[in-house]
Order: sequence, then C-alpha cells, then structure tokens
Amino acid sequence: MTTRLDRVGVNVRDLAAQVAWQQNAFGLKTVFEFPLEGPGLRGVVLEHPRGWRIELLARPGSAPARARRTR
Repeated sequence: MTTRLDRVGVNVRDLAAQVAWQQNAFGLKTVFEFPLEGPGLRGVVLEHPRGWRIELLARPGSAPARARRTR
C-alpha cells in the first residue's frame, strides 16, 4: 500500500505576499482560490510541478503568535 500526502495547510497573515513568495521560492502555480464565508477565511491552493500542494489560509486581522519562552 502506498500513502501519499495530498496537501499541507498553512495559516498566513498576508495572503498575497505569501502566494508570491511560495511561487518564487518553490516554482508553485495557483490551482484555485476560495473564500470560507463562515469563519471569514480566504485561501489559495498552490501546486508544485511534481504534484505536491500547499494550501495557504488567511483570516482578516490575524497576527503572528507570540514566541514562548522556554526555561
């Protein structure tokens, strides 16, 4: 039996900037864009020529998480 990962989802703050970065860094192409009205998310699925995908999700007003200190 062969297992294949379909895609990975990543939360981002600036969707347009991340789409551009992912496309330039990894040669990805936009497969589709979508809104999720209920939770207020927007998303983009990008695909690599070898078939792997990444899903970028953005919520208006989101901010980076604060770093946690370890002792």
